[in-house]
Amino acid sequence: MESTGIFIQVALTIEYLIIQLVFVIYLFIKVAPHIECVLIKVAPRIKYVLIKVAPPSPC
Repeated sequence: MESTGIFIQVALTIEYLIIQLVFVIYLFIKVAPHIECVLIKVAPRIKYVLIKVAPPSPC
């Protein structure tokens, strides 16, 4: 039963990341002339998601 919960959690995390990615790509296309500004705004969000999903190694 426990592995099912973990699988669902992983699936939701992947789904969330895909939604984020699509959103970022949409923004990127939408505001291509202002790529630098978009990257500055989006980068902290991506960094936050990465920290959430992949916590730093304990060593």
